[in-house]
Amino acid sequence: MKNKVLYILSLIPIIKRVVNLYRHRNDLFAENKVLKKQISEFHTVNVLGINSILQKLILKSTSKDQLDDSILKVVHICAGDFGGGGNLLALNLHEKLLKRGIDSKMIVGKKKTNSSLIDSFKENDGLNSWYREISNDAKAEGFIDLLNLEAFNLINHPWIKDATVIHIHNIHGDFFSWYALPFICNNKKVVWTLHDLYAFTGHCGYAFDCVKWQTDCYPCSNLEMYPFIQKDTAMALLEIKKTVYKKINPVFISPSDWQLNNTSKSIVKEFLNKRIYNGIDTSSFNTTPKIDIRALLNLPTDKKILIYVGNLGMDNPFKGTEYILNLIKWVDKREDYFFLIIGGVDDYNKGNVQYISYKSSKVELANYLSAATVFIMPSLQEVFGLVAVESMACGTPVVGFNVGGIPEIIEHKVNGYVSNYKDFDDLINGIEYISNLLEADYQLMVKNAIETVRSRFSLDLMVDEYVGVYGELTVDNGQLTIDNGKLIMDNA
Repeated sequence: MKNKVLYILSLIPIIKRVVNLYRHRNDLFAENKVLKKQISEFHTVNVLGINSILQKLILKSTSKDQLDDSILKVVHICAGDFGGGGNLLALNLHEKLLKRGIDSKMIVGKKKTNSSLIDSFKENDGLNSWYREISNDAKAEGFIDLLNLEAFNLINHPWIKDATVIHIHNIHGDFFSWYALPFICNNKKVVWTLHDLYAFTGHCGYAFDCVKWQTDCYPCSNLEMYPFIQKDTAMALLEIKKTVYKKINPVFISPSDWQLNNTSKSIVKEFLNKRIYNGIDTSSFNTTPKIDIRALLNLPTDKKILIYVGNLGMDNPFKGTEYILNLIKWVDKREDYFFLIIGGVDDYNKGNVQYISYKSSKVELANYLSAATVFIMPSLQEVFGLVAVESMACGTPVVGFNVGGIPEIIEHKVNGYVSNYKDFDDLINGIEYISNLLEADYQLMVKNAIETVRSRFSLDLMVDEYVGVYGELTVDNGQLTIDNGKLIMDNA
């Protein structure tokens, strides 16, 4: 109770500011009865009316701090410093910036590494359970990623205060608050990498056939799509995002042309949007002669080996698990094929299928990728497809569906095979096409796959482009170079 009282007292300055703003506030939702109803319901979630307070504060212009813009200092915000997807890209970018002498730090929802340059969201002692209670109340009403109050502790974080660029990655996952962004990003340049669609939908990471995010997200077609909502508040959530964007003016980065096209139809279309392909570390993911690596891994040398990376035990509608389950049945009937599935929790063999636990080591994963004949990518939605690029770098062509960013990676029958969307028979056609190529033709496809990665999808190329964006944001004109993290401008 004492901590709650202290917290309420700490809100008094905020409440005073709200009172001063009251006569001049903007009601963004007055003309939309459905939206107004959703917002009014949210205002009753907690007795302190914290949501109402924060929403009004976002509309107020924030003060400008004085910063030294001559030094590039980047702070990445994302869900974690482990795993794949957006987390992995953020971590790889952070580490590569450091190697180039650029000041880079990460603040994450969950931390597993021991790096002193990565910090996690700090919770206030004695208030943790109350924070969670407020967040859970909001989620029960369908309002996700808004009242995770720990996010407001970042406002006075020394890394945030000292940063010139805030680089946002994935912020869904019940650790962040959209309402905190205008305060965190006050007087900062903001870069936002769109690893999925969440930043411009009501709540969905992927929308599949739904296009309501292009208008108002009402009514929501799928409340259970990750990150799920318990009530249909999608329209209100979309409007809140619009309000936040007006205060932080981000540059949005799409990892594929497919995603860039999505942004042109979304609430972020009025902002600067660029495409930067994701990149991989080609020094870690490279090819090893298949006969040698198979012997090392005790894999069959007389069979065509298929490989898939993903956890079949996870209920993930994006990854096309049903096609892998059907492929397991197909392989069981074939004596000339062997199937590696990496990403579970146990290691065991069953028939012609070998199940291998998740590999956090890039070297271990690269070895298995190098050993295979064909990599299977049955994703049903994919902004980019990083693991496909990793496989190609290891000399293993990919078969994937014609969806999302996949066709931008795979050139049909040149460095892999693009199957018709959701067509299992054509997935099999792709597998057999590649695995039955004459040796010389197969080696040419392998060569093409490796060259594609090195020329278009290397980590160095990706970092070059991000550094270019940072520089454009922090220097208004003149010729920019970055020397040991310091921005050097030669005026023409």
